[in-house]
Amino acid sequence: MKLADVKVSFYDIISYLFTGLLFLLLLFLFHYHIAYQFSLISLPSLNFNTSIILILLLLCYILGHLLSTISSAIFEKFLYKRKIEQELAITELLSKELYNSFLEKYNRLFNCIYNEKNFRTVICYVESFQPNIYNTSFSFLSIYGMCRNMSLLFLVFSIGELYLLAINKNLFLLIFILLYLFLSFVFQLAYFRFMKYFKEEIISGFLVPNTI
Repeated sequence: MKLADVKVSFYDIISYLFTGLLFLLLLFLFHYHIAYQFSLISLPSLNFNTSIILILLLLCYILGHLLSTISSAIFEKFLYKRKIEQELAITELLSKELYNSFLEKYNRLFNCIYNEKNFRTVICYVESFQPNIYNTSFSFLSIYGMCRNMSLLFLVFSIGELYLLAINKNLFLLIFILLYLFLSFVFQLAYFRFMKYFKEEIISGFLVPNTI
């Protein structure tokens, strides 16, 4: 595959940038809580020029890729692997009639019985024959990846703030801990919702008649 053939959407770029920016922001707040003893009057002034902003954006994009890899491994290979397999299986997303139509079409196209491990072939088919539907699903893919990344970051930094609370006994940190846990939960819900949208869009694209 040529590099030019790899599709990167606007949502894909934004998801990595937002993930990296959020990581740096939470890291800054965590450092601030340690270095400035939680005093609101000690906020440092920050001056950015064009070069620093460009370097910062590049750093955020790289961090976003790294964090995406980590969050994918933690959420999809460890924490929620079984939940994803059970609740987002095609049998759960389609009626019995449409599921039978899906199996029939898959068998006709690929001359084999469908297995969840082969879902990538369905994605490639939709990309080839339903590009408009594929582009929509790709946006859902980027969004659910960003939600997964942000959920992990809020969860990790809530643990960090909890550690600081145990050391410093500053109840002011409870605000951050509860807020981070709440946001982590909200982004987990969004993560599952957009993952479901992605899979439903791909399946629908596979089932509808070809447009090209």
